[in-house]
Amino acid sequence: MRLRLSDAKAKWDEIKLRDFKVHCTIGVYPEEKIRTQELLLNISLYLDTRAAATSGSLSKTVDYAI
Repeated sequence: MRLRLSDAKAKWDEIKLRDFKVHCTIGVYPEEKIRTQELLLNISLYLDTRAAATSGSLSKTVDYAI
């Protein structure tokens, strides 16, 4: 499902991660593959949490373990 940002802000809940630092091995060159680099992530997740909020059912929440 495609969601336009304007629709997401108006109708959906937003979970934000700001300035989230992770160290990982990333790159294509050999020298990049032997050392970790720091990534700084800013992520917004838009989702509809109404079913979980109104039912109180944990099974209706976001499953982030997948």
